[in-house]
Amino acid sequence: MNLAQAPRRALPPGEQVGDYRVQKTLGIGGFGITYLAEDEDLGLEVALKEYFPRQGVVRGQDDSVHVTDAEPVAASTFQWGLDRFLEEARALASLRHASVVRVMRYFRDRGTAYIVMEYEGGEPLSRWLGAHGPMRRGVVLGFAQSLLHGLAAVHAAGILHRDIKPSNICMRADGTPVLLDFGAARRVVPGHDMTSVFSPGYAPIEQYHAKGYYGPWTDLYSLGGVLYRMVTGAAPQDAIVRVHGDGMPPARELGNASVFGHRLLEAIDWALAVEPTKRPQSVAEFQDALRAAASEQVGDAASLLFDGRAGVLAALEHVLAVHIGPLARLLVEREAERACDVQALLDALASELPSTDERQAFLDEAKALVGVPREG
Repeated sequence: MNLAQAPRRALPPGEQVGDYRVQKTLGIGGFGITYLAEDEDLGLEVALKEYFPRQGVVRGQDDSVHVTDAEPVAASTFQWGLDRFLEEARALASLRHASVVRVMRYFRDRGTAYIVMEYEGGEPLSRWLGAHGPMRRGVVLGFAQSLLHGLAAVHAAGILHRDIKPSNICMRADGTPVLLDFGAARRVVPGHDMTSVFSPGYAPIEQYHAKGYYGPWTDLYSLGGVLYRMVTGAAPQDAIVRVHGDGMPPARELGNASVFGHRLLEAIDWALAVEPTKRPQSVAEFQDALRAAASEQVGDAASLLFDGRAGVLAALEHVLAVHIGPLARLLVEREAERACDVQALLDALASELPSTDERQAFLDEAKALVGVPREG
């Protein structure tokens, strides 16, 4: 068989890969193909990601993966990418966070490698936004803080996601977000180049070339782009366009300050600075900015709190879900019906957490979110 003539394609439904049977293709990206598959031992649906770069490989008649170029450099490049794919899978498998997709296992097969992840059956943020109408400040803040908690864990493992965008964020049925698709993720190693990878509008300028100045600020730019989309209804302009004359209207001009507050809009603009050194340099810095934004009085906090799932109740679910997962929605709905005021609701929710430290962490975050002054 002439491998150069073999069709490039995803695995067909019904194909068996290890313990997993492919059901359908979920998506094809620059570094791999993701399938919905069934773990036949457990009877469980999983997301199965196959390392399959966009260029330089082909699938043979036996569905194995082959490098198309006979030159040693081509095989070396493929192997380098494969090693990075497995290295990031190994690091992510050690993470346990409600806002980060869980890696269950990884293995080699068919000349390539596979990552098995929990299948999140929600919908992409890109579609969720269209179905949930105009955003409110509490929803945006709760969403951002939930993802930032997860992103902090990713960065603590020495990994950058490098592809945060609405289609790579899943909104669960309970309204909590989870960060997906770590196919572009890489460790930051001083002195080492990174492959150039970018999603227009959400990638910062450093991702347009291999020797870019990478760090936590890289992912924060992308998250800032997602938040910009949430508060303005528009996708951000491409960084490569902005660097040659920034004509993108800032969030503080496009966003409604009477809904979101000036501080939140300014924090989003900070994260979207074209120059890497002018952005927040860590997740903690951006979290502080959002806490300050949450403390800004915009309307009446108590009336917003009980303004249904599109208001602060949904944001409180995000914060509580960091500690207890999907059960957060039921608890918030139950206690909101019983509580006579904001403080009573927060105290009731905090009482559901098992440790003093978790209760205090929740209260600090939740009070900032709804504008209740912290003690001390």
